[in-house]
Amino acid sequence: MLLGKPILRKVHFEPVVDLNASALQDIRALIELATGSEFDLLINTGSLMPSRLREMLVDAVLEAWPHNFTEALQT
Repeated sequence: MLLGKPILRKVHFEPVVDLNASALQDIRALIELATGSEFDLLINTGSLMPSRLREMLVDAVLEAWPHNFTEALQT
């Protein structure tokens, strides 16, 4: 419950964003981490759990990618 209450409507993201925008650089960095050659090493050594990476990606997308709840999250 990111907004402190249940969400009863679907989240609708903007269909097009500028991936060079500073707000979206965190998403880009996480995707590069998840698809890079060092990812297997992080998983195998226990330094990063796949579920934590998923949580980080979801949080980054919800915070940076404009959607119909963006304004509510910023207040």
